[in-house]
Amino acid sequence: MNKSSFLIGVISILFCLHAKGENPDSINVTRENLNKKRAMILASKELKTESKIERLLKLGAWNDAFLLIKADKSPNIEMKLLYADYLLLNNDFKKADSLVSAVLERKKENVKALLLKAQLEIQAWKLPEAEKTCQAITLLKDKPFYDKAMLLMGRAQLLQKQYDNAFKIAKEIETQFPNNAEAWLLESDVLFWTQKPDQAEAPLKKSLELDPYNADARFNYGYAIWRRVDATQLKAMAAQWDLALAINPLHFQTHWHWGNGHTQLTYADYAQKEDEQVRKELAPADDLIRSHKIQEAIDYSRTIEKKYPHSVLPAMLRGSAYYMAFDMKRSTRLDSAQAIFLQILSKKQHFGPAHNGLAAVIKSKRIPYYAAFDSIENALKTLTIKDTKNFERVFPDVNYYPGETVKKWAWTQLYTSSAYFPLLSKQNKTFAIPPLHIDLATALHDNFYRQATTFDNRQWMDIRGVGSGAAGIEYVERGAYQERNVLLHEFMHLIHLNVLTDAETRKIRELYYKAMQENRMLDYYSANNEHEYFAQAYPAYFEAVKVHPLDFKSMNTTADLKTKDPGMFAFIDNLTKKEKNALSGNASAMKSNWAQSYLNLSLLATDKNRAAKLLDTALNYDSNYSPALVAYADLKIASGDFTAAQQYLQTAQSLNAQYSPLLVSKAKLLQAQAEKGLISPAESISNQTQLYQKALQIEPDPMVKAEIISAMEDFYKKNGLVADAFFTAENYAKSAPTTSTYLRDIRDEQVAYAALLKAGLGYNDAVEVLRKQVQQKPQNYDLRGQFADALAANKSYDEAIANLQSVQKILTASGSERADFTLKIAEYYYWEAETDSAAILIKPLLNGKPMINGNQTRLIRLLANLNQTSKAEELFAALPPAKDNFEKADYYYTEAKIRESKALMEEASQDYKKVIELNPYHFNAVFDLIKFYRTAGFTKEANAVYDKLINLKMKPGPAFR
Repeated sequence: MNKSSFLIGVISILFCLHAKGENPDSINVTRENLNKKRAMILASKELKTESKIERLLKLGAWNDAFLLIKADKSPNIEMKLLYADYLLLNNDFKKADSLVSAVLERKKENVKALLLKAQLEIQAWKLPEAEKTCQAITLLKDKPFYDKAMLLMGRAQLLQKQYDNAFKIAKEIETQFPNNAEAWLLESDVLFWTQKPDQAEAPLKKSLELDPYNADARFNYGYAIWRRVDATQLKAMAAQWDLALAINPLHFQTHWHWGNGHTQLTYADYAQKEDEQVRKELAPADDLIRSHKIQEAIDYSRTIEKKYPHSVLPAMLRGSAYYMAFDMKRSTRLDSAQAIFLQILSKKQHFGPAHNGLAAVIKSKRIPYYAAFDSIENALKTLTIKDTKNFERVFPDVNYYPGETVKKWAWTQLYTSSAYFPLLSKQNKTFAIPPLHIDLATALHDNFYRQATTFDNRQWMDIRGVGSGAAGIEYVERGAYQERNVLLHEFMHLIHLNVLTDAETRKIRELYYKAMQENRMLDYYSANNEHEYFAQAYPAYFEAVKVHPLDFKSMNTTADLKTKDPGMFAFIDNLTKKEKNALSGNASAMKSNWAQSYLNLSLLATDKNRAAKLLDTALNYDSNYSPALVAYADLKIASGDFTAAQQYLQTAQSLNAQYSPLLVSKAKLLQAQAEKGLISPAESISNQTQLYQKALQIEPDPMVKAEIISAMEDFYKKNGLVADAFFTAENYAKSAPTTSTYLRDIRDEQVAYAALLKAGLGYNDAVEVLRKQVQQKPQNYDLRGQFADALAANKSYDEAIANLQSVQKILTASGSERADFTLKIAEYYYWEAETDSAAILIKPLLNGKPMINGNQTRLIRLLANLNQTSKAEELFAALPPAKDNFEKADYYYTEAKIRESKALMEEASQDYKKVIELNPYHFNAVFDLIKFYRTAGFTKEANAVYDKLINLKMKPGPAFR
């Protein structure tokens, strides 16, 4: 056997290795084999050029394949079809179509050409035609292509939601061709699309064992790992997607997901010290774009890039500018943008914005090939935008982009939701359409989006749509051409949050719970919570056709909504009738929505007189709007006008005595009256307890019940009944509903709340409860702070410090370092006897704004402990009056620490007594008082204080004992 024959044999063996079952998780092995195969194919003297090209294309060595294709100056049919394959991979569908059509004109039964034709018909969203082409192939004598044709037919049927047919084809091919990896992949896809992700993993792994080099399968496996919703597995997800892009550098789904929050990175991995300066210096380029001077902006970005060669931000702006240069030849601008985004990724691996930019370019290249493209383009040309004034107020960014293109794209997707424009304008609510180089944090002027994660472990830093008011330009383009209408989806979140009435939001939740109970959800994303449920359903109501789904949440149509959820269809039908009435000029059509809008404004008002005027306006729109009446009562309670509060509550009660927020407001009134000494604490506590219990009894809505539980815990805590707050949280968590992500989060928050209270009472086993939650929600910063305090209560100071330092790294990168976390770290250093470190850390806090949630008194106590008594006294004197028992106990405990620092132990002991009287569960005060008595030789008094602990509902935990 000569060397070349040996090489061919080795290559054949390598290509068959997967039949023995390569472990899909053995990424390093697979990547090593991939590189070996590429090298051997290129080195082979015996392999035909056509075979080399086919294998190189499959293995992602596209440039090598292209060089071989272009080297052939007299290509035969096989070579032309390989070129068409290459063009299809590179999203040049029209040119590929031309080559395939030319071949079929000469030889209409060329199976390879027919298979390519079917693939192109799927890309054009001519799914029935693709099925016919596949059917024609199966009738030919060339049976070796039967499985390929049937699997393409199965893919076309999957996209038409003929899931049973697609599944049947997959199983049939698995039976006849058990080593056909794509059959197992199709089965897994059907299972994903029919909401069975757990079942999808087995056939997906089988597919990868048979063929480790399928980019679709690699992407799917990474996605399956992400769907496990386990933050500890994100690196494994990333490894699969790295391999997917090694095999297909332009794999759309991988680039989109990596560019939309599905990442193992945090903003700390992105940030460079010069970023904010670079953004500042790039601002003139954005001004040029806004003035529709795209080429000048591109040129300017190069100037800034020379000044900051390590920054990718100038290149991001340049790629983004090419993408939106609508007056430029489409292929030129998109090819330029693609090259720039690929260059960024070679410089800064896994940079989400560049991945998303590349996905945007890929999709924009594909859109003109859609069968409906020309008709949509013609409709856009003749489109007339109504209510331009309010449209541009709510969507100011439409004027950022050149020409009328983006305006028309956006308007055509909004339907009757434009009825809400005036209500949103009144509340100064706008909706951003950021270009590819602008992230949500910049677009919405909120660094939260660089530090937080979603309920399902996506990083907000990369996400391109949010219900508080944004959808990226790329979504606006796709939605205009019958893809998923993300613009309207996110816009409906904004409406849901800001203008729907209390009755409407309650009805949406009722329909959501019913649909979940009866397993009638449109898709898995709708199942997450009532907000996604409504935002998915509303666009579906209007849209009879959806094309090219990103995934199975992208295909909902009018027919789906009618069939799967007739209740929600009827609700939206009634909603749109009201919207149409408002658009036709009926001023009273949305009177309750206007009442809700003014109620929202009142809750934001810092001046009580202003808040009252806004509530007056709300009630002028709808005098029977119960939420406004209750809000007015709460405002009067806060103002100390208890008589007026009572009157508003009586009016609300006459309208609906079963309205549970009314009872919660009554409880607040009792609390305020007790704090003013108008009724006894015992009477207040007894009556409040009854009101909260009744509210829970009459309220059918699980979300509102959860809010009542939270208010009840707050009431107990304010009155120093810490154990009652603990048991309320613990009991709720035991039987809490978990239908939605919101309810699951509330359950988890209640578990964490109970654990934190328990840790504060000296029970160190609560630490592990919080640890488990932190592992799953590493960027829930309030939870991380609670975990740190629990660790400190357990005297695990080093771990508590490391925990918060890792958090501060992300927060600092996003420009949002938390002062309370700095304070906590300093306090932990103090307890570790590292007083110098503690003193250095708190220096920046001394002249800052007063901290909230008990942190200001915490700072004062730390200063007293560090013998900085004068500063402690200065800050203590500036404290606002304490209102309830819990705040008063905290106040006196802080005073005691200042007195201790001055060696005024007798006076401090009197403060400790006050603390314990107000909050018997303030065990720090209890044991500090016991310590004082024992040091002073007052054993009897010390024992008396200790004996009182026996009568408490919860005793001190091991940390105190």
